[in-house]
Amino acid sequence: ATLVGHARGINDVCWSRTAEYVATASDDKTLRLWDVQTSDALVEFRGHTNFVFSCNFNPQSNLLVSGSFDETVKLWDVRSGDCVSTLPAHSDPVTGVDFNRDGTCIVSGSHDGLIRVWDAATGECLKTIYAGGNPPVS
Repeated sequence: ATLVGHARGINDVCWSRTAEYVATASDDKTLRLWDVQTSDALVEFRGHTNFVFSCNFNPQSNLLVSGSFDETVKLWDVRSGDCVSTLPAHSDPVTGVDFNRDGTCIVSGSHDGLIRVWDAATGECLKTIYAGGNPPVS
């Protein structure tokens, strides 16, 4: 099946835990949630102001995290499509985002050479890891 909906290229795709859904991150500044069985686009997530480069579901698959060239990390409610929080995460494009195993923390990596660990509930930055020489992180 072909999933049709994004206006520009897709940078990342991720599976929900149950494998019922996939989410896509695109250069059209949106994410989309797709039903794997029907190929239908169920939700469009709007709010980033630049390319969306990375996405991942939390373990419960009720939240989606995204990283963008707008230097932010956004947390989305999968059912409603609403942005739950925006983290002013980095000073360069965010190239990678994911949850830890229990979904309590988010990790983000960026071209600014930093890796940050965030509390998923509060949005507080718990740790910043700096790589010597400041190479881009993806």
